[in-house]
Amino acid sequence: MERAATAHLAQHPHSGFAWKALGTARLEQGQRRRVATATCCRAFSHRSDCFNNLGKALLNLGRVNEAVESYRQALALKPDYAEADCGLGSAWLALGKLDEAVASCRRAVERNPQLCDGVQ
Repeated sequence: MERAATAHLAQHPHSGFAWKALGTARLEQGQRRRVATATCCRAFSHRSDCFNNLGKALLNLGRVNEAVESYRQALALKPDYAEADCGLGSAWLALGKLDEAVASCRRAVERNPQLCDGVQ
């Protein structure tokens, strides 16, 4: 997928889909994913999913405060974005802010109960 996204970007450098695909393909590659996803956010600042994906990348890199801001941006663009609230909850937990983590996770589950499928 990374090769296909890179090839598509060579032809269409402003393709939000291609930037998102490249970021997803690089999920396990840490910093490189953050750069691709941050580029997507700059090019498509109206896309909440770009900011949610950037939050995931930043959280995986241990850049938790930046992840919080990215998740907040996703939620500012789409207030009912359950996955962003779930990610924000994880970020708050990583910062030791239990009350904020619980509030975010409750909002996420209220919006999308399937987020907890398999959790007992």
